[in-house]
Amino acid sequence: MLKHYGAVIGVVGGITLLQFANTMLSVVLPLQLALAGYSGTTTGLVVSGYGVGFLIGCLVTPSLIRDVGHIRAFAVLAALCSVTSMVFVAGHFVTLWLVLRLLMGFCQAGLFTVVEGWLSAAAPAKARGGVLSFYLVSTKVAIVGGQLLIGQFGSVSANWFLVAGAVFSLSLIPVALTHTAQPPAPRLELLGPRELYRLAPAAVVGCLASGLLNSALLGLTPIYGTRLGLAPSFVVWLLTAFQLGSFVCQWPLGRLSDRVDRRVVIAGCVLAVAGLSVVAGLAGERQAWLLPVYFLLGG
Repeated sequence: MLKHYGAVIGVVGGITLLQFANTMLSVVLPLQLALAGYSGTTTGLVVSGYGVGFLIGCLVTPSLIRDVGHIRAFAVLAALCSVTSMVFVAGHFVTLWLVLRLLMGFCQAGLFTVVEGWLSAAAPAKARGGVLSFYLVSTKVAIVGGQLLIGQFGSVSANWFLVAGAVFSLSLIPVALTHTAQPPAPRLELLGPRELYRLAPAAVVGCLASGLLNSALLGLTPIYGTRLGLAPSFVVWLLTAFQLGSFVCQWPLGRLSDRVDRRVVIAGCVLAVAGLSVVAGLAGERQAWLLPVYFLLGG
């Protein structure tokens, strides 16, 4: 079993560094906008650029992978992420930041497509679940680690954009040195929204609701926190608590969904999120309430 993990360690190492850098950007960018006095609407528009770019990337980048292969596609997209990250220090130009965030989402979609396709092809069926779990845990640790690093220093300086750019560049090293053979060019098949909904309606609705809620919560928490008068470092800890909750609860909820109707689990989680959201709204600046509430929301 260990040989399967060793075979993909370079690929997982590259995407872990990418996720670490992307987390830095996801935390520092809305905080920078909030501290500069931009409205929640403006911040929301910039943050949503990532989602739009990610959607476009999901549609376009499979063709890139088919044409140039997994390693070259990874190298191109990671290099673009590095350059994009460094351009953020040019100043608080909202239109430019929106374009950069859109480009970042496009590249990230391609990078995740490269890595997940590569891992699925590299691991035999009997070990695929364990390999994908190893990948998911590694990226979740990177998310929490990036947030903890910023929270520890307690600064949201624009220099973090440069640090993120450097880490994006470093992610190329383990992938370039990997001995794992890249998979053959993918065969492209488009599964439209209607067909997907017909196959798994509860999953589609659940993913849609989850995306709407999580993107708004994570993107606008810096605005929420700064307007309550919370220190930027504590806002980072709120985001970290959310990711820790997701990390800790993922396996137990997954096991529960194997034993109970998954639709019941989804409905229960939705009701819990609704209740916790009300508590978060009433908590105000009570820091002792907010951290556990965000932890449970992440779960």
